[in-house]
Amino acid sequence: MIMGGGGEDIIHVIMPSRKEDALVLMGLSITLLRLYCSEMPEEGYRIDCLLPSFYSCLQQEERVDRLYRIDLGKSIRQIPSSMIKSWVKPLVGDGLVYRLILSFLSLTVFEDLGGIRVYTSSGGSGIPPARDITRVLLDIALKNLFDSHFPKRFPGIAFHRFVNKVYIFIRKNEKVLFADKAGYALLEELGLRGKIESIGPSDDPLPP
Repeated sequence: MIMGGGGEDIIHVIMPSRKEDALVLMGLSITLLRLYCSEMPEEGYRIDCLLPSFYSCLQQEERVDRLYRIDLGKSIRQIPSSMIKSWVKPLVGDGLVYRLILSFLSLTVFEDLGGIRVYTSSGGSGIPPARDITRVLLDIALKNLFDSHFPKRFPGIAFHRFVNKVYIFIRKNEKVLFADKAGYALLEELGLRGKIESIGPSDDPLPP
C-alpha cells in the first residue's frame, strides 16, 4: 500500500501484496496513461487498448526488403529514475499522483538469482516490474529516448514501436543504412539494452 503520513511530503511504501495494493497501481497506470496518451479509444483504459492502432500502422507499411525487430524489455532496469521523473512531472504536476509515482519507483525489487535472493532498491535506476504501470512508464521513457533519437540517426527509415517492441522497415533504396551493429551502437549510446532480430523475404518467421 502507498499512503501519506506524518506530513504532506512524506510517503510510506509497503511492497504490494494485497488486492487493494494492486488496485492502487492499476489506478495509477490508468491515470498516467490518460494524461500521457491523447489517442486512447473512447472506452480504452489500459495500454493494450492501443494495440489495434499499432497493428494498423504496421499493415500500412509497403513491401520491405528487410524487417528488424528490437526487444527493449531489458531496458526497464537501465533507465535512470531521475530521467523518468523529469518526463513524468510535466504530465502530472508535483501533486499526489507524482508523489505516488516517486514512491513506486523506490520500491524494493526481489530477484531470485539461482537460488540466491537479492533485494535491491529501484531508487537510482530502473522501473519496478508491476505490469501496466511499468509498461506505461517504460513507454514514456522510450518515447523520450528511442523515438526521439532514432530518426536523427537514421533519417527516412520507417519504424513503429509498441512499449518495448520496435519494428524497423528497410528498403533497398534507403539513403541511410540500418543493420544490427548500428542498432546496438545506438542502444549503447542511449543507455538501453535490447535484442535485435531481422527477417528477409526468404527467411523463417521471427520467433514470438
